[in-house]
Amino acid sequence: MPPEPAGQPTVHYGWIILLAGTLTVLSSLGLGRFALGMLLPSMGASIPLSYEQMGFIGTGNFVGYLIAVTTSSYLVRIIGSRFTISIGLFVTGATLVAVDSVEGYYPVLILYFLTGFCSGSANVPIIGLVSHWFYRNQRVDTGIQSANYSLPADHSRSAHRIGLHIHFSIWYMRLEYPLNHGCCSG
Repeated sequence: MPPEPAGQPTVHYGWIILLAGTLTVLSSLGLGRFALGMLLPSMGASIPLSYEQMGFIGTGNFVGYLIAVTTSSYLVRIIGSRFTISIGLFVTGATLVAVDSVEGYYPVLILYFLTGFCSGSANVPIIGLVSHWFYRNQRVDTGIQSANYSLPADHSRSAHRIGLHIHFSIWYMRLEYPLNHGCCSG
């Protein structure tokens, strides 16, 4: 690739990482974690699951996510952030597709455990990666990333709600973050 001519502005690569991080959070949390609540009632009716079994499926998803939160740093050290996030997102999508074709309680429980683990394996490393690229102005990435966590939960609500989350994010990174993290300069 030829070098950029002098004087022409370029986009900081951190913004590309932030966009990829936003899409990763939307995919891993929106599909891997929050879609379960929408799918579980109809799945319980079509497979004949009891409320107890549906509760264990939700718990399996959470336990998988919890294990990923505690072990994703080891995965990043072994295979790197890019592969951990990519494999996590791919397997999250694959397990959600596989849930559609299985019958019975145990296969669904195992697949949703894997969905939780892989969505956590994608979500946790992206937060550290975005912070790494914005090490000089962490208020920016912290505020935008904070807004990202609320977007998957609100994807079915109005755009007004999303605008409120973005507004809160800007307020947070300008006012609250410096006060709560010990830095007094703006």
